[in-house]
Amino acid sequence: MDRPVFAASLSCADCGVKACKGRENRFPPFCPTAQSEERLRADALRLFEEPAVKKLTIASAEAEADVMYQIGALKAFCDAAGVPLHHVKPHGALYNMAARDPVLAAAICRAVQAAAPGAVLLALSGSEMVKAANAIGLPVASEVFADRGYQADGSLVPRGAPCAMIEDEDTAIARVLQMAAQGTVQADAGSTVTLQADSVCVHGDGPKALAFVQKISAALIAAGTTVAAF
Repeated sequence: MDRPVFAASLSCADCGVKACKGRENRFPPFCPTAQSEERLRADALRLFEEPAVKKLTIASAEAEADVMYQIGALKAFCDAAGVPLHHVKPHGALYNMAARDPVLAAAICRAVQAAAPGAVLLALSGSEMVKAANAIGLPVASEVFADRGYQADGSLVPRGAPCAMIEDEDTAIARVLQMAAQGTVQADAGSTVTLQADSVCVHGDGPKALAFVQKISAALIAAGTTVAAF
């Protein structure tokens, strides 16, 4: 899917119509939905009809405003603590939706750029979010996952499906080393996926998460890969 090209003057956050939510044909002149190609809009609408996505379908105007609001609140806490807001990463379902939906991805990128100038966006390698960030000059780090399975198109295997999680630590570390050194990973069906590894995601809600990160870091350094803050 090609990425849409948006002019700098396009902005969902300025919209008072929100026609995209009701599928109406009343679009202001700065509307990304109105200005994007019909084929791309059709692709996005097709994704919205998938059962897992349809439950969380949101208008890009609402997404842009909501993300901007949440980043603003987080930045206020950072300012109070005297620390910079270094990076932003959409979470969970929003992350996965924006990885596939160019309109939602563009809305999130505009929100990050407006609310946290200079902050780095963390986005799934090869995703629509990476393309949207590059299109507007937003700093972006392509993210790979140490403990998640990949599908042939570079997306993550849905949780609950076979091969969704990489349970064996040695296997996960070997995959990270391959992603860092060769820019490839094996998909669940056996094909090879090409990706860019700027950052490695490890789920931190398990009791062994810190030790796992330390093992990954040590293995990368031993393999000659530089590990540093981006």
